[in-house]
Amino acid sequence: MASSGALKSVELYIRKLLIKPKEHFSGIMINDIIDAPILPLNPRILIIRPDRIGDMLITLPSLRVIRNTYPNAIIDIVVGKANLSILTQFQRYVNSVYVYDKSLKSILSLLIELPKQSYDLVIDPLDNPSTTSGYLVKLAKAKHSIGIYKQNAHIYSHCVIAKDRNTVHIVERTAQILLSLKINPSTCNLDLEYTHSDKDIIEAKIEMYSLTDGASIIAINIAGSVQARTIMPELAIPMIKKIQDHIKDKNIKIIVFGEQKHATILQEIKQACTIIIAPFSQSFHQYAARLKSASMIISPDTSAIHLAAAWKTPTLGLFLNDNSHTALWTPYKTLHEIAYTEDNSVNSLTADQIFTAFCNIYPKVEWQTSDNYV
Repeated sequence: MASSGALKSVELYIRKLLIKPKEHFSGIMINDIIDAPILPLNPRILIIRPDRIGDMLITLPSLRVIRNTYPNAIIDIVVGKANLSILTQFQRYVNSVYVYDKSLKSILSLLIELPKQSYDLVIDPLDNPSTTSGYLVKLAKAKHSIGIYKQNAHIYSHCVIAKDRNTVHIVERTAQILLSLKINPSTCNLDLEYTHSDKDIIEAKIEMYSLTDGASIIAINIAGSVQARTIMPELAIPMIKKIQDHIKDKNIKIIVFGEQKHATILQEIKQACTIIIAPFSQSFHQYAARLKSASMIISPDTSAIHLAAAWKTPTLGLFLNDNSHTALWTPYKTLHEIAYTEDNSVNSLTADQIFTAFCNIYPKVEWQTSDNYV
């Protein structure tokens, strides 16, 4: 068996073969639906989305619009191991799912399989350059390749104009790719979604409300996708104490969510604040079902924030400066407040900053109890 180093070398070699540097985009710019390529009535479409769960969640509205507009089209998708866990959410809109796991085996498999499908167009929804998405676009060998205009625009046959990254929400920036299918994104419903079966929801709500004796729930997610987005006890404890003092006369309780690897952190917070620790979830889907019981969500992690947007749950987002120079990934068209630090760690926020934002949103929340659901 080849070593991982050898596989990486071969992968990098294939990337260089597939993506040859060019100085300028030489394709067709799509400024309006009239500039879109001419497609068959039922086109064969491939979407490239091998990144994180949050990236897939903000792409679901565009995927839904494409399927509703072209109900008989063949729509396939390339995903990664990181977002395969929400397969049930995008599977209802696609015909086939291909998995790219960064291995030579998956590259060779896609190199063989994708060209066989004779796609009319391949779409890359990313609005920042990605070598991975670039060579997956090339592997597909589709008639047309669509992307948002950016530094690596030369890999596409067509580009849509990029929305302002500083002011336009990521959901709407991503939806620009709809122009390539003669769909005007400004006329579309781009609300986020995340669905469960009735059974999943009922079971999760019974479980969560049993922990609070039927009281309303504030869910605090401490687990970020990276260490810089994970709330440590030094911030969590004073933040929670301030919130607890504010709601002490109300029928509201705090449940703190984290992963198994955060068990020590969670126990330290619990000892200081006597909060409830949510059971560790066996899947993202189970985690989402449990989180849905909350009347309000506090989180530094954008996956939780996108889930909140799917359910229109009032949200307090904790954000840091990630040097991306883009608009914050706030919950789309959902009641929210933010606490923001210019530093590169969410733990640079102060408990007072977060509490001030909490007090701004708290009076606007419709507090649900077990009586509303179970």
